[in-house]
Amino acid sequence: MLRPAFVTTVLCAALSSAGPALTQEGGFRSYAKVEIRGAKYIPEADIRETCGDLEGVPLDSVDLAAIEDCLMYTGVFEKVRLTPQGDQLLVEVQEVPVRPGRVDAGLSWANDYGLNATLNYEQLNLIPGTWLAIRNTWSEDYKAYQFSLYAQEPVAGGLKFAIDIGGTRESYGDLDFFARRDQAEVWALWQARDDLSFEAGLGYRDQRLYDVLPGASPLLQSEEGAVNAPFLRFAFDYATPKAPEGAAEPATTASLRVESWLWNLGTGQRLSELRVNTGLSHAFAEDYRLSAALRGGLVRGIDGARPTALDRGFAGGETLRGFAPRGAGPLHLGSRLGGERWMSATLELQRRLPTRLAKDLTAGVFFDAGAAWRLSDTLNGAIDDKARLRTSIGLSLSFDVSNVPVSLYIATPIKRVSGDRRQVFGLSAAARF
Repeated sequence: MLRPAFVTTVLCAALSSAGPALTQEGGFRSYAKVEIRGAKYIPEADIRETCGDLEGVPLDSVDLAAIEDCLMYTGVFEKVRLTPQGDQLLVEVQEVPVRPGRVDAGLSWANDYGLNATLNYEQLNLIPGTWLAIRNTWSEDYKAYQFSLYAQEPVAGGLKFAIDIGGTRESYGDLDFFARRDQAEVWALWQARDDLSFEAGLGYRDQRLYDVLPGASPLLQSEEGAVNAPFLRFAFDYATPKAPEGAAEPATTASLRVESWLWNLGTGQRLSELRVNTGLSHAFAEDYRLSAALRGGLVRGIDGARPTALDRGFAGGETLRGFAPRGAGPLHLGSRLGGERWMSATLELQRRLPTRLAKDLTAGVFFDAGAAWRLSDTLNGAIDDKARLRTSIGLSLSFDVSNVPVSLYIATPIKRVSGDRRQVFGLSAAARF
């Protein structure tokens, strides 16, 4: 909320006390609607609260000048202008250039990564009209960095432009290799409607599969090495629009994201990749919610190229509860290989429990299914890469503890394959400071 000086409060109080006995005679006019324009960072509700209730209040030119002074005294506006337009009062403001930002650190536990620490920095208007975000994650097996710079307003053709630079370092104990990825991308977003957007990007990626363990599958040993090349990316997003302020959220919401890449352009290792992520949620009987989600992907080589373990997908963990991360899929000589096709699906019924034991205490029962399959090279049939569906059922519980979101589950596989690794219990929690 804006915090005007004492004189501002006096001015606003004087305006708010303008009596309804005043009429439109003698230069007084009432306005059925007040529209605020130009506010980017200061909420309109704060501006209205600072000025007092102006709708339906008789005002003359002196009052309008006082309202302008009221807003200018806050010190957050360079210019303020009030313009009567029939039964509407237009309030135009130009904010003082500001660079709001924040730094936060956090600790979290994720089933797929274990204990990890985060350090994030966000800044508005470091470059005028942009938003900057720098994110870093550290854990024993997983490290990631991300630098993003986004334009706040559309430019040519209604497009918003952005730059992403990021990378990961992965050294999971259950995999027989180490992985390193670094990439940079310039991309554009077109917001076709409130619920639909399209993206297109051009970038460069450097990915390396290295330090393959002795005794690992010969397939992994043959895939060791690096690929550095440009790529193209295309995507579209659909999501049920949020309800207007003050209105109830829709009972049914849906989302769909489809993303595709052309990797390693200009090399003999060109690949195409497609990923789909969709969800549907329906709230009913006040405290109940039924949710469904489907995630999947495929990668294939172009002109005889073969994807490596860095390109393939793995099944297990958060997307297939009851199975350990990367715990299901093609296996050879103890090496987890992943698959060039992968999918997971979830159906979950949740109920918010009427209790004061914890904030937002929600319990659920779920059914998960998933698989990873198909390899371009099975070493002459030595590797079983057939599509074998895994399924599981379980119970989930989520709640907040001192504003720290916590979720846990207990799950057991219904259908599994020899060699799969189970994980009966899962926990995730995140705290920011």
